[in-house]
Amino acid sequence: MTQQPPRNIDEARLLANITTRAQRLFQDGYTLTRQDEHDLIITNDEGDKRYYLSTLFESCTCKCMAIHGTCKHYLGWRKLEETQAEYEAHLLKGYDESEDYGRAVMEESLLRRTCGANI
Repeated sequence: MTQQPPRNIDEARLLANITTRAQRLFQDGYTLTRQDEHDLIITNDEGDKRYYLSTLFESCTCKCMAIHGTCKHYLGWRKLEETQAEYEAHLLKGYDESEDYGRAVMEESLLRRTCGANI
């Protein structure tokens, strides 16, 4: 996606905000599910909002993309996918929950979102 340079200070601030938020999707609880090579679903931390993203058509179904032509989901999907994969690899290694309570809470939250289960 070719970004046009901001035309004014407000556009520059908006783009900076979107870019910053794009880099922390995983930390904000978003998860990514790949439908196929080009189609992704990004789900929010509560699991009640899903955004359908096409890397082929450089599009997202969120309101920000419709209004501004870019969004945090599109700008951050690669980092989200990489971070999520690293985290899942860590979970497969295992750890002592009594020594890492914060990570145990994140694991349970991720499990709830990815499985859609009420555990």
